Amino acid sequence: LCFSESFETLTLGYEKAVWELGYVAPEHRTDNLTAATQAMGSRREFTNRWQQFMAHYETVPTTNNPGVSHENGSVEKSHDTLKNAIEQELMLRGSHDFATQKDYMVFVKKIVAGRNADRKERLLEEVAYFHDLPDRKWNSPDIHQLRVSSSSTVQIFDAPYTDPSRLIHFTLKAYVYHDEIILFYRNQKLQTMPRAQGQSLAGINYRHI
Repeated sequence: LCFSESFETLTLGYEKAVWELGYVAPEHRTDNLTAATQAMGSRREFTNRWQQFMAHYETVPTTNNPGVSHENGSVEKSHDTLKNAIEQELMLRGSHDFATQKDYMVFVKKIVAGRNADRKERLLEEVAYFHDLPDRKWNSPDIHQLRVSSSSTVQIFDAPYTDPSRLIHFTLKAYVYHDEIILFYRNQKLQTMPRAQGQSLAGINYRHI
């Protein structure tokens, strides 16, 4: 269920699909939406964030040529027939109203499962060409227990990060994402900071010392 064509929506939808399937296809196709591509002169290229996301799944990103939407025809048609099937079921139901968004998603998933029931054998033929999922989802954090040193720093993947001096010798929990780190003391969120690359000193904040 998409409310916008954002990077977050695109990655979340992809992850839900492959983790439900249990495998990853070697290639993934999008159109030239700005969630995955950006203008580079007269052409469009994949954004760094989208390339990092695809690299996590060891998947080659591909796209149709700008303005040639029929190159994605098989996907677009499948999407169209699914929307038509949902509309038909809503007509039979007699109402578009649902008590909650969750109720609507249960309704849609039932339709999708019915449409996919006759495709299982053909899917098994394709799975032979897929590869395994990575150990964790792209946006799942690495969680570390860290003790703040006497210099008011913690070390995460060889990069130092400063913390308020009042936390010296306290043990913190760090949720390390691909682009940011969130620190907690017990259940209290202390701070969010950009993740430094390599042994960068980007995590040093003189105000903490």
